[in-house]
Amino acid sequence: MSDLGGMHDNAVNNTRITAPTPGLYEVLVQVYNNNASGTGTVLARINGSTNVTGSQSRGAGASGVGLPLTSTFPVVMAADDYLEIMVLHSTTSGLIDGGTGASSAVVTVKRLGPA
Repeated sequence: MSDLGGMHDNAVNNTRITAPTPGLYEVLVQVYNNNASGTGTVLARINGSTNVTGSQSRGAGASGVGLPLTSTFPVVMAADDYLEIMVLHSTTSGLIDGGTGASSAVVTVKRLGPA
């Protein structure tokens, strides 16, 4: 894990990425749908209540083959706004996980400039 801007704290509110300065941020999220029967959705939520537009859904993966759920979208945040990534699945069985094999999920947030 890399956190050059001090946006994440593993001990306090570890589900959050917090904007240190206001601006336009680019968010990239990638996980895998390893379920042959269900669909998954990736979205972001600001301050626990506002869903970010630009979120995407992907269809079911083939059995044993991870289908990437990848979403990249812009987010305008004020200083101290926080972002949480939400991953939803349409069935109660199967996996949405960090990847195929030993890969891990990817979340990248970078400030592009003023909003």
